[in-house]
Amino acid sequence: MVNQYSLLAKSYSDPAPLPRIDYLNSSYMMTPQLVDVFRTVPGVRGVDARLLDYDNVTGYVKAHFANSGDLSGETASPEIIPQAYTGAAAVLIVGVTNETIPDWVTSDGFLGNTDSNFTMVAGDSLLGGLVREPFNFSRIDWIGRPFDVKSALVDPLNAGRVLYAPIQTLQNIIGTNGTNILLVRTDGSQAALSTVQQLAAQNGLAYASEAPLLSANLAYLDSVWSYMFLLPILTLALTCGILLSYLTTGFSRRFNDYVALRVLGAKPRYMLGLLFWEGFGTVGICTLIGLPAALVFSLVFLFPNASIDNFTLGLSAAASAIAIVSVGLVSAVFYSRKLRMTTVKDLKS
Repeated sequence: MVNQYSLLAKSYSDPAPLPRIDYLNSSYMMTPQLVDVFRTVPGVRGVDARLLDYDNVTGYVKAHFANSGDLSGETASPEIIPQAYTGAAAVLIVGVTNETIPDWVTSDGFLGNTDSNFTMVAGDSLLGGLVREPFNFSRIDWIGRPFDVKSALVDPLNAGRVLYAPIQTLQNIIGTNGTNILLVRTDGSQAALSTVQQLAAQNGLAYASEAPLLSANLAYLDSVWSYMFLLPILTLALTCGILLSYLTTGFSRRFNDYVALRVLGAKPRYMLGLLFWEGFGTVGICTLIGLPAALVFSLVFLFPNASIDNFTLGLSAAASAIAIVSVGLVSAVFYSRKLRMTTVKDLKS
């Protein structure tokens, strides 16, 4: 079961086919008494016993009224949209307590004490298919029992094809009071870790650390973000291209004026400086407006509540500024060289 859970946790980063096992095999089950033993270990901060099963479920959109969005039976409106079938799929079903995942980011909160015993929280990969929005219209049928859908969350288990339900409900349906996976959080001390390992060995339980699973998922996210970072690079390249086109167009319109200045005795260095400072004025305005606007957009819309390293932030701003200033310098150098090869005979009418 530990190996299976590890494969489930790495489904995003390693989408290999999962081996079929009997999740409810008695050899995988742990009694409540055994789970309580781990809670008494000094240095153990939390014990999370879960019940996992892999089974087929069916999705529906409940019958509801078209004009108000109320469920059928809540109003007297005659305009009823009938129940709709959304599909069937084999998913991972996880039984948890209400306090299991209090800090996870969900759309409408995790399972709470006030929720019905037949309530589920869906993984992100089920949205748009088995589960539809708004969630209060969705229904999941498992073993002939209907479950309401409260919210959705991003979960690496089984690549997001997962449903969370109250563990007591699953135990009643399956007919057991045991659990088949145990997550233990310690204070990080070697003594607590050794005691947990000894208890697992004494009771015939397999043991594994979640650190490799976390590393694999973080490496996968880093790989995804490396592709996402192509977007700002392409945006910067497009910005530089637009700015270069704008500067060259402005220089071309005033080219005759620059040639006249050269004929009147302006030195090449003076012409280069003139072109550069005229271009730098435009570049400076773009930089003063664009960089702060990009920073605000990133913090507010792309990465809310992000923890940003000052060095990385300064490096990205410096790189963008250097790229934009280089565009102004290149265009100034190009037209300066062009002016050196132009005489009064080449003046345009």
